[in-house]
Amino acid sequence: MRSNRTVWGQALLDHGYSDGNCTHLYASAHFRGEVALLESIDEKRHAMECMMRHLDSDPEAWRFNPERLERTAMGRIDIEYMTGKKSEEVTL
Repeated sequence: MRSNRTVWGQALLDHGYSDGNCTHLYASAHFRGEVALLESIDEKRHAMECMMRHLDSDPEAWRFNPERLERTAMGRIDIEYMTGKKSEEVTL
């Protein structure tokens, strides 16, 4: 990550094959960006808290050890380009 910060990613919702219609039901998003490595404990704690709010029913129960966060490598992706598409039958 330190020598080449460019990343590419994809998210896909796969709704499977549409039987009898000769098509696949999907929605996708593709992106390119650069990783900015988080250096400060405050940035890392904020990132962990954001993730835990999405993952845990009680995110307040999590306490982050500053020594472990210090040793943890974390990054933020600054998106430069994004595109996507979906099959006509899929609604979002």
